[in-house]
Amino acid sequence: MFAKLGQLIARRPGTLIAVWVLVIGGSALWAFRTESPPPPKTDSLLPADCAYNRAVEMIHREFPDLAARSRVVIVGYRDTGLEPGDLTWLGTAARQAAKAAASVTGVDSSEHVLSPDVPYLKPRLVSPDGQAAMALVNLPTNFISPITAQA
Repeated sequence: MFAKLGQLIARRPGTLIAVWVLVIGGSALWAFRTESPPPPKTDSLLPADCAYNRAVEMIHREFPDLAARSRVVIVGYRDTGLEPGDLTWLGTAARQAAKAAASVTGVDSSEHVLSPDVPYLKPRLVSPDGQAAMALVNLPTNFISPITAQA
């Protein structure tokens, strides 16, 4: 089989080169002609009612101007209702998470902390029944970055 293929190539080398030039040229033109694929969306792979999608929807509803796609979310919950010390703890934990992120990324994230111990943000970050609250740290990197890949 390979002997016949070798004889065919030896008899018509110009034809073989022309075919390869056409294939490579056509592929290059096709590659430039097509649009690049859109970036993948994580939520499209998950059910609409999963916890991740509900949390992202709530964050976008309450903070529509946030541009960060990566964030650390810390949630505190107490059956009897959160106490002021719990909100302070959430704020401290969020600031510590921002410092930890800064040590990895090299970018200070402390100004991107949304904490329920800040009076202005408390109504948005504490549940209406007062049993749960969340703190957010918006990260300067996306989900997969060179830093993440090296870790």
